Amino acid sequence: MKGKRRVTAATISALCIVGVLIAMSASSASASRTHSTKSAAPYVIGFTSDFTSNFGYLGLGLKSGLNAYWDYVNKHGGINHHPVKMIADDDDSQVNRGVANVTQLITQDHAIMIAGVMYSVICTANVPVLTQYKVPEICGLAESSTVRPANPWVFATLVDQAAYAVPMMNMARILMQKAHPGDKSIRIAVLFSTGSAAINQWNDEIHSIAQQWGWNNVTTQIVPISAIDMSSEISNVIASKPDVMLLGAGNDAWVTAGMNQLKAAGNPFPVVSYDVPAWTTVQAINDKQFYYLSALGYGAPSSKEPGISQFVRLANAEGVNPNAAYVLRGYLQGLIIGNALQRCGWPCSGVKLQAQLNKTHFNTKGIISGNVNLSPTNHQPVTSLGAYQWLQPFAAPTLVLGRLRVGNQ
Repeated sequence: MKGKRRVTAATISALCIVGVLIAMSASSASASRTHSTKSAAPYVIGFTSDFTSNFGYLGLGLKSGLNAYWDYVNKHGGINHHPVKMIADDDDSQVNRGVANVTQLITQDHAIMIAGVMYSVICTANVPVLTQYKVPEICGLAESSTVRPANPWVFATLVDQAAYAVPMMNMARILMQKAHPGDKSIRIAVLFSTGSAAINQWNDEIHSIAQQWGWNNVTTQIVPISAIDMSSEISNVIASKPDVMLLGAGNDAWVTAGMNQLKAAGNPFPVVSYDVPAWTTVQAINDKQFYYLSALGYGAPSSKEPGISQFVRLANAEGVNPNAAYVLRGYLQGLIIGNALQRCGWPCSGVKLQAQLNKTHFNTKGIISGNVNLSPTNHQPVTSLGAYQWLQPFAAPTLVLGRLRVGNQ
């Protein structure tokens, strides 16, 4: 396939120390005894994501997070005494290229699982191939049609994008009750980057809730996925004079510049965003009007959460910023896949692995709030988000409000 880059992202470990446990979670991919996996056949995991477009850094973040997990696993005896080999392909957020990658990873590389899949359109387009060959995938971003109801072969890393609308609007309502008590005709602005059914579903859900509440949508600004910034769209938002802005998916550089533009204009309204921008971006914004809704924990080196502290150590060992975009999301994908592989045993096929994914239940010890719970009817691990702010001189984000439920109204 012309133009495609491949990266082999796992190494087979040498002799390992007896008795080492992989302390990821109570039921993570650990081995009670470690053995040399040098001559053992590997579990093959396929990976496709964007490495090169405006959003390529998100795919690279997913890959880095998975690499941190697999490298640690392989250095400590693999899973069921077999190493994990991840083969990573660049799809440049091009649907045909993503589907071709997945087809090759399954038919030629014999992958039993597909990870990464940063672009929700590719996540959905893969379904016929996954169904034909009976191989599951886990998507960095997913649209509603693939997980509500659950497609047998598609799993979300967190939730589908539309599921963010309810907690975001509920956060906006709490802010408006404080800023405009008794006012039922709140003016909202919506800004998002186009390019997928998933983000359009999020936008539709935002507008549906606003209509139910009697709120007035004064402007909806859509940033082309090929844009280099969103300055003109932010100018239109400012001119519309909203009481609150709901921010959908956007390039981190756009979000940082856009919030600086609002700040320079004396922004009088809060902005509610979900967890596409990285924690590092939230820190750089440093704006009391910016509210960040996330299911993922912050990678503080001093964290008292054992899952987070271990993740930080492993990311640092890879030379990766643990709070860069999508790194923790990729690491969570590794935890979920590794947990299922451990229970699948050896050999493990796509069919067997899918059955184990449907039985997944473990505590991430701080990676997300609560447990990862998957079943044949639920392929979304996350049930609630926290709302955060990060203001200088604080060294970490502050939880403003927790347990904002995701999903339908």
